Amino acid sequence: MTPAQRLKEALTTQGVNMAVPWVLMASYLYYHRDTTILTDQQFDGLTKLVRAKWSEITHFHKDLLACLLEQDHSSLHHIPEAAYPQRCRSAACRLAEIPMRDPPVGSRYRTLR
Repeated sequence: MTPAQRLKEALTTQGVNMAVPWVLMASYLYYHRDTTILTDQQFDGLTKLVRAKWSEITHFHKDLLACLLEQDHSSLHHIPEAAYPQRCRSAACRLAEIPMRDPPVGSRYRTLR
C-alpha cells in the first residue's frame, strides 16, 4: 500500500484527527530528510483539510500546526527537526523506509504526547 493510500484509509477509518500526524510526518520527511511520501498536491490538500476542520480536530499535536491557519500558509519549514514529536519522526521514517537518526547535537529535544 502506498503512503497516499494509507493516508486515505486513515482519514476514512479514523477521522480528520489523523490529518495532523500525516502533515507532520510528510513535512518532517520533506524538510529534514529530503524524502517525499506525498505529492505537493496531496500535501496541499491535506493542509487545506486541516484548516477547514480546525475546530473539529482534537489531536494532541494540533498546536504544532497552528501556523496553517495563516492565510495561504501551508509550509512547515520553520519547525526545527528536534521539535517534531519523536513518535511522528519514528513513524515517518518507518513509512518512508529510511533509518531513524538522533536529533541534532545541542538541540533542545522534547517529546510531546
